[in-house]
Amino acid sequence: MSRPLRLSEGARTIGLWLLLGVCVIGWTVPQTSIDYRRNRWITTDSLLFLPTGDYLDAVSLGYQNLLADGLYLWSIQYYGYHRTAEGRRYLWRIYDVITDLDPQYQDAYLTGALVMAMDMSDAELAIQLLEKGARENPDDWIYWVEAAHYAWINLEDFERAAAYFERALEKPGVPPMIRRARAGMSEFAGDNRRALALWVDIYRDAEAGSDERIMAIAWQHIYDLDAAVDLQELRGALESFRERRGQLPRTLDELVMAGLLQQVPRTANDEAYLYEPATGAVADPLANTSRADR
Repeated sequence: MSRPLRLSEGARTIGLWLLLGVCVIGWTVPQTSIDYRRNRWITTDSLLFLPTGDYLDAVSLGYQNLLADGLYLWSIQYYGYHRTAEGRRYLWRIYDVITDLDPQYQDAYLTGALVMAMDMSDAELAIQLLEKGARENPDDWIYWVEAAHYAWINLEDFERAAAYFERALEKPGVPPMIRRARAGMSEFAGDNRRALALWVDIYRDAEAGSDERIMAIAWQHIYDLDAAVDLQELRGALESFRERRGQLPRTLDELVMAGLLQQVPRTANDEAYLYEPATGAVADPLANTSRADR
């Protein structure tokens, strides 16, 4: 019984490059013809001849990563010559094919998302590519962090950014600063109680590790958020008192006596909040002065 014919490693490599060359020629020649006939570089038929990721995977002779590298390098050149609205529209197809060939190709996900978000002004498309990266690489935190970045900076969707940072924090090896970014997103979203709880946790962990720098950063947020929560509670109680009594209380202690507060809150530095009975204004005693010290 004769042995099956097996290609040597060198023969397979040569065969791959020949195949890749045939694919490129078979794609670029008719595409160039289409573009020149219409007297422009980009048309609605652009990338018509770019095969799907599944097809290229099947014909790559086991060199999917090498083929993905070639397409990635080509994509940068392609985009450099086709910086038009129509040309940018096809970037999703290009990077979708590349990451189908090599689902662990981190640079392709990150570069594709960067161009989509910053140059195409399409952060949603960028996040879609990063979510694909997160699905294909479930132990990596970088994709959720990048998605959070675009949700935060480009979309100003702080709740969504907080959710992405939360997903990143579930992964091993995530940098400690992501916890602070997560807390900051809740703060930006106006969820002061949640942000306060997160910063308290950060402070306690930093205290356990004797990290004075992080303790100082966390304390500033704790002080400000605690004051924001207290002042909101005080203003609500004062308004309720006015509605019931037709006037403002002489002191904040009357809010407790009226059953509107369990106790009069104090600042994180254990100082009394300023109260003006004539107007009902309450304020942080350190407002417009120095930041709080621990």
